[in-house]
Amino acid sequence: GKQFLPLIGERIINKVDVLKAKHVVPVLCIVKSKNADDVNTYISQKVKRGAELGVQVRVVEFAQTVLDDPAALATEVKKMNADPHIHGIIFQKPSHPNVNDAIEYLVDPAKDVDGFLPASPHKPPVYRGVLQILEHIYQKDFPEILPSKTFVVIGKGKTGGEPVIEGLKKDGISTVHVIDSKTTPEEKAKCLKYASIVVSAVGMRNPVDPTLLPEQGILIDFGVHFENGKIRPDFAESDIQERLQYYTTTPGGIGPMTPLFLIDNTVDAALSLTS
Repeated sequence: GKQFLPLIGERIINKVDVLKAKHVVPVLCIVKSKNADDVNTYISQKVKRGAELGVQVRVVEFAQTVLDDPAALATEVKKMNADPHIHGIIFQKPSHPNVNDAIEYLVDPAKDVDGFLPASPHKPPVYRGVLQILEHIYQKDFPEILPSKTFVVIGKGKTGGEPVIEGLKKDGISTVHVIDSKTTPEEKAKCLKYASIVVSAVGMRNPVDPTLLPEQGILIDFGVHFENGKIRPDFAESDIQERLQYYTTTPGGIGPMTPLFLIDNTVDAALSLTS
């Protein structure tokens, strides 16, 4: 994934230059509703990338009285929707319990740069990372080849598997199997046997037996957990490198691209909203 960062960044800068000519600065608002190390780390990455690429990233922290009152929260979201100088709105996960689907569905789809809403014109950043990897693999056959492939997504969390599942469906990919905690061992073996592309986003070691992964298949693994204080993927490289044709590593795979694609979606929103 790291090798694509200069290419993605160059594309963003070219579009930011178009906006500069119109005296428009793209603005992304990140709603922070929990003060935790992981939240602060995720936000700092986005702020850093925004600054590098000419996009203003604002961190919005509502008062506790607002967070505790769904009606007040809704009012604040509507204010951001109405502000013509705000082009993207996201809610950093994990969130306050009141920052739920009901609140997120109030965001103007044109400003939903996380691609969360069904009507959003933006592809989820993590899904765009998956597509970037597949474009690199299939090259001139991409994206026409994708409908002929069988996808298996392991995990369906809101920030991982679900955006990929929904993104594939929106793009007309009909053969998508999902493995979750309720999937039986027999079902896992059956759907993985015929898989072309496996996407794993669980956050635990070996969510399925590595020997079930398709031989000479593709694994895009962006699940994250910690072992002995170090970031680890769902599947250890030593268990899969002789089995698969292609695989991504963690860290260094999808993760570095995700903040850039979020920034890119914001720039696209600014272009659309100011055209």
